[in-house]
Amino acid sequence: MKLRNSLLARSAVVLTVVGFTPLPATAAAESTLTAASATTVAAAAMQSRTRQNRNAEAATSEPRTGPEVLAEAQAVVTATNTNCDIVNAVSPGTNGEINIYEVACASGLGHILTDGEQPAARNCIIVAQQAEEYARENPDAPAQVTCSLPENAGADEILQGYIQSAGITCQVEDTRWVGRTSSGEERYEVGCAGVDGYWVRVDSEGAYQDRLECIEVTAAGGECRFTTRDEQLAGLQARFASVAPQACTAEDGRFVGANEQFRFYEVKCSEGFGFIAQTDPAGEAMDARDCSRPQIVPGGCTLTDSAAAMADAAEQRVTALAGIGRTCSVNEERIIAVESPPDGSPGREIYEFDCADQPLGLMGFFPVEGGSGEVEAFDCFSMDARGLECQFVTRDEISTALTAMVTASERNCNVVDYRVVARMASLDGDVAEIKCDDGRGWFGEFPDDRQAAGQLLPCAAAARQGDECVL
Repeated sequence: MKLRNSLLARSAVVLTVVGFTPLPATAAAESTLTAASATTVAAAAMQSRTRQNRNAEAATSEPRTGPEVLAEAQAVVTATNTNCDIVNAVSPGTNGEINIYEVACASGLGHILTDGEQPAARNCIIVAQQAEEYARENPDAPAQVTCSLPENAGADEILQGYIQSAGITCQVEDTRWVGRTSSGEERYEVGCAGVDGYWVRVDSEGAYQDRLECIEVTAAGGECRFTTRDEQLAGLQARFASVAPQACTAEDGRFVGANEQFRFYEVKCSEGFGFIAQTDPAGEAMDARDCSRPQIVPGGCTLTDSAAAMADAAEQRVTALAGIGRTCSVNEERIIAVESPPDGSPGREIYEFDCADQPLGLMGFFPVEGGSGEVEAFDCFSMDARGLECQFVTRDEISTALTAMVTASERNCNVVDYRVVARMASLDGDVAEIKCDDGRGWFGEFPDDRQAAGQLLPCAAAARQGDECVL
């Protein structure tokens, strides 16, 4: 007689596991903090040399060109570890004893260089920005040296290329250089019309690396000068309008964290509860969960006080379990997965419970609004067939319980591993393979009351009936 029936593992329902360890905002923008601190050092070092003389970097002699200038400029490029294959060089003059050079590179941005005891290099975007700032502060002073070689005329186009590589599609209103890290990476801020802006990261070789939204930059202590808080909130409201669980006028918001697959944001609404929304890595909205429901993000909602609503929902789940005869004195609960039915309808949510009166743990399946299915519950042994592992009960604890069941059925096996194959034909227990510490194995029935094992067959006998042991 075969023991298997109604395989849980063959269910057509796909499970989406929702537990994860998110990357906190501070960690996500770790490079942001590096850039912010390095900005002060790099900009101060460059501008202190510049502003020792209020006519900073104004040419004091005739421009020089030729092989000698090229060699001198190359020495500064080497000394500053600047990535530049020089194709043209000119020295527009000096600042005291410091020589000034402009170089054009075979690819990427050109630079203004200065030699002396502390050689320095600034790309043409940085130079133009600092020259504009200096002119505003000192309207009567001579203009600072900026990039003027024909090959360096495309600096704005290169910055636009970074913006395009970042996938930034907003109406760009402002840009600025933010700072340079100790490793030579540059940060640029991009301001958008009416929505959140970005920091764009470019490596020391001038290649685009990635972008950070201003909402995560500011959370990590960085500064976005071109984005207001109202613009950030308007952007969040518009981005998540299609997935928000209710109408929402955004009152507050934050970047929660990210992993390799998703990014998460919390939005506080002036109406009802807020929500935590999920996007793909590119920032496209995918889903949102009301703050009155348990969140898939550790820590959950922090901007909305929804403790009372969550407590009420938790009580309803316990009541639903009692309605199917499964009691649970809850110590702790967590949502671990959501079913995805093949017809696209909302799937049931799956919770794990740490119950004082359920030694093998408990997982409950609960229909959501607009979805189908019924309330079900299985202990952590049964759930092995579903591929979902409990956190509140260990496999060793389950193996100890199985040993007791086998002993109660007058068999001898110290269980060290197990594999649930199916529900019993009577649907009141599980069919499983167990492995004993002496190398033997059994295939048999384990009723839901978990008091004693039912029919057990040695693996050799089970194999003759088509039930293969694999442990």
